[in-house]
Amino acid sequence: MQMGRTGFIDLEKHFAFYGAYHSNPVNILIHTLFVWPIFFTSLILFYFTPSIYDLPPIGFIPSALNHALVLNFGFVFALMYALFYVLLDKKAGSLAALICMVCWVGASYIAVRLGYSLAWKVVLAAQLICWTGQFLGHGVFESTGSFGQSCSSFPNGSFLCVAGGASNCVWIRAISRVSCNCESEDRY
Repeated sequence: MQMGRTGFIDLEKHFAFYGAYHSNPVNILIHTLFVWPIFFTSLILFYFTPSIYDLPPIGFIPSALNHALVLNFGFVFALMYALFYVLLDKKAGSLAALICMVCWVGASYIAVRLGYSLAWKVVLAAQLICWTGQFLGHGVFESTGSFGQSCSSFPNGSFLCVAGGASNCVWIRAISRVSCNCESEDRY
């Protein structure tokens, strides 16, 4: 992992902030399970934003996906997260960036299949379940008020709370657990 960066792409700073409010194993598990679905279902809803550029059909991609891939806010959102992950850590971040873009493709396909009238209901239900789980994780399993305290620090709080950016810490923590880098496993 690359350490010593400053500012918004400082991985140490993000982990310190995340670790300060996510020490209970149940709360960590809740975040591990619920953070990525928040990202994915957001992409489903963002599919219905206006297109920035219409992609021409790509021969090797199935026609159902060709029709679904639209460069819109969902693409920009996924791309921003992907770039952020790569800036945080090249190895784990590259894999997370790939997953972000696969989520965009999958969410786009699902959005086309569901249509807006059903998609927003699915997204609303998933978001309510996931965010409720996260609030309960903080309220029940962490020290009292940890969620409110974590959201009071801007820009970390806004990134972690509003944008679901805890996924970077969830992702890199999971990768460090399965990697051979013992230093990072002990650190995170």
